[in-house]
Amino acid sequence: MKQAKRLLRALSDLARESSLTGSLQKGARAGVRQYNGLLNHLSETGAVPEGLFSHLNEDEDSFDELGVACILLNAYLDEDDGPLPLPPAPPNMVLHGDSEELRELRELRDLLRERLPVT
Repeated sequence: MKQAKRLLRALSDLARESSLTGSLQKGARAGVRQYNGLLNHLSETGAVPEGLFSHLNEDEDSFDELGVACILLNAYLDEDDGPLPLPPAPPNMVLHGDSEELRELRELRDLLRERLPVT
């Protein structure tokens, strides 16, 4: 199960990066094939009930759909390990400027840094 979860995390990370940057768009088909193959394996071994998760379409689904599907399947496979971890924060987030909105964003950033544990 660790390997399946690792693959799902890798696919969701790749999908997120591609969705944000627009890079690797031609790789979505390969990612969808991997997801579908893993879903077949998990269904055949009884780890996931048949029909609970849908297969993705290689020709139509993008990295966005792939990312969502991977995150949800990975969450299903998680045993009750407590709350899901927060995604990593962007390193050294810098907010330049001096508008009221930026001051509010800086305050929010500082508040989040104080109250959320670093993982």
